[in-house]
Amino acid sequence: MQFDLQIARGTILTNTEIVEKFQCGNMGGMRRSKKTGTLVLVSDKTKKLYQDVWKKDVLYYTGMGKIGDQTLKGNQNKTLYESTHNNVKIHLFEVEYKNRYIYRGEVKLADDPYMDMQKDDEGNKRRVWMFPLKIIDKELDLVEKQKDVELIETFNKIEESEILIDYIYVPEPKEKQAPILCENVSVYNRNKQTALRALAYANYECEVDQDHPTFLRKNVNKKYTEPHHLIPLKFSDQFLFSLDVEANIVSLCSNCHNEIHYGRDFRIILQKLYQRRKEALQKAGILISYEELEKMYI
Repeated sequence: MQFDLQIARGTILTNTEIVEKFQCGNMGGMRRSKKTGTLVLVSDKTKKLYQDVWKKDVLYYTGMGKIGDQTLKGNQNKTLYESTHNNVKIHLFEVEYKNRYIYRGEVKLADDPYMDMQKDDEGNKRRVWMFPLKIIDKELDLVEKQKDVELIETFNKIEESEILIDYIYVPEPKEKQAPILCENVSVYNRNKQTALRALAYANYECEVDQDHPTFLRKNVNKKYTEPHHLIPLKFSDQFLFSLDVEANIVSLCSNCHNEIHYGRDFRIILQKLYQRRKEALQKAGILISYEELEKMYI
């Protein structure tokens, strides 16, 4: 059964309320609950042992272990380390005053964990695990998903006259359009014609494997594939030029499109698509490494 928290960000709870809602332990900065499938993290500023610090929108959170070098064995450091694929939801609280736990929201790893030096409870230098964490913007993710679905749905109404044949694409940088406001969330629009040209550029075939089975659309005599922005549009602010360009839109069969969003082996597909589109992305002024791209999907 999926855990439904229903707590708004900024809500202040007591320690007892956290235990009741998450069905977790009542002590420590990392509290695992197998009943709710969650790991509660507490960044407590009233205690000086752990040196957690915010840098822009990323919290560098110190792992558990008070004395000696911290490890990933037999504790919740391992749970957090593996949280990109273990289906455990991570929830963050901050404490600025005793027994006032401010709920910051669900978080995820923003980058690879690493080891740093801090003093332990006895004042000795030791190695600690640092976990870069970023708050998940669920409202933005929901609207982005809605916009992607709307784009796919528009292709169910295209006419034969809109279909491009033998389309030749020459990648070049394109100026970014201003974001639009949708349900009080700022998002970048998807251009139907750009996506349609991207599918034509791929000859209406799955770019993971051209032999992947698909079917003919009801409305036009072309194979059914779906457009997918390889670099998600929600990261547009990180780039100088538009991400809504043919170079960044791949053509996928339904199965591959679902796998890249929800599959355990999404990296196999992602890496293949990146290698296929890397040169075109560069010509479109979009510079990104595979490692940077992968982090956008975690």
